[in-house]
Amino acid sequence: MIVVPADRLSPAALQSVIEDFITVQMPEDWSAEEPVATKVAQIKTMISRGLIEIRFDPQTQSCGLFEKVEI
Repeated sequence: MIVVPADRLSPAALQSVIEDFITVQMPEDWSAEEPVATKVAQIKTMISRGLIEIRFDPQTQSCGLFEKVEI
């Protein structure tokens, strides 16, 4: 996996990665009553704080969001 800085993605690509994460990868963790835009804003904040990072998997040609783990 390759870590991709958020500023290397276009705003539309970043939005797409985050929305995919919210709706596909963690649907049970967010309430349908909470607007997706609210969750997107929360995740963008977490990315800017360095708590979540974007990773690209060359094998599957896909991006995902992952909790940043310090070793």
